[in-house]
Amino acid sequence: MLFGLDGVEIGLLIVFLFLFGGILSGFPVAFAIGGSAIISFGVLAGLDSAGLLIHPAIDTGSAEYAALIAEGFRPENISVFRYPDLPRFGEPVFPRGWELALDRNVSFIVNRMNERVLAGQSIETLLAVLMFVLMGITLERSKIANDLLLTMARVFGPLPGGLAVSIVVVGAFLAASTGIVGATVVTMGLLALPTMLRNNYSPELATGVIAASGTLGQIIPPSIVIVLLGTLAGDLYSTAQEQRASSVGCSDALTYLFDLYPTLCEVTGARVPEGVEGKSLMPIVRGETRGVRDSLFTLYRDNQRAVRDERWKLIRFPKIDVTLLFDLRNDPHEIINLAELPEYAERVVRMTALLHEWQERTD
Repeated sequence: MLFGLDGVEIGLLIVFLFLFGGILSGFPVAFAIGGSAIISFGVLAGLDSAGLLIHPAIDTGSAEYAALIAEGFRPENISVFRYPDLPRFGEPVFPRGWELALDRNVSFIVNRMNERVLAGQSIETLLAVLMFVLMGITLERSKIANDLLLTMARVFGPLPGGLAVSIVVVGAFLAASTGIVGATVVTMGLLALPTMLRNNYSPELATGVIAASGTLGQIIPPSIVIVLLGTLAGDLYSTAQEQRASSVGCSDALTYLFDLYPTLCEVTGARVPEGVEGKSLMPIVRGETRGVRDSLFTLYRDNQRAVRDERWKLIRFPKIDVTLLFDLRNDPHEIINLAELPEYAERVVRMTALLHEWQERTD
């Protein structure tokens, strides 16, 4: 250990110092954050290669660790903080070398860009960023922002500091329309700073008001930052829900909504009436089985028929003679149609036969 600190703690301090210094350097925030990340990773890689970044890890080969696993504890829930008495040993921050860590991070970034920007569902959401930038350019080039500033100055002119108040109001409008702090500050600086200085405002107060009004773009919707955070928050929430469902023992069993009725009947001890097509889900709850159905059949009027099992989903549009096949395990968002690929022809035949079986059963 270095200075008596854990290797992870030293790494966090290095990242913080480079990030803090990058922001104070005066460079744009996006460049400062990216540059500090690259520089700090280079420093961490050098220290790790020199054997200076060591942190305690749980010895997974010890008898105490094996006893916890035997009691039913999940490996991801066993940590140094929860079980400080477990045997530990020192290992590098990058156990397999910084080269592998760099390769995994670059691969993760590239894959995420492909999923979210090129082939993901959020591409429509990200188009809003371009629209907001176009809106801000339109406000600036058409002189609408200048006219708005003059109008607000006339409204708040009789008030003490009315010009500063009008700049904050106009900055709020511009921030809501452009959503970019830099664009708003530059626009307001070009429009308002000469006017404020001509009206005997101090340079400190003038620049402070303009800078403060520009930051309103972060909190007043629609904001580009809020748009981007919204897409990230949605993914993070779904991932957290999946992890929580897995930790508490939830199931991905195939069910229908009308399965709730026989399930409630079994819970309350009531008799299930004849003719009810639903199946009780209590065997899944009790852990007796993984599911009560092997497949599901869905339809929409006379336009669409679909069948799915735990991995595959076939959608049939009979009126236009179109068939779609999706691998839900590798393509949960149903983006890539596999029905036209020759290697999946047999799978299409099997799923089509299952679809016909369901149609005969439900007719």
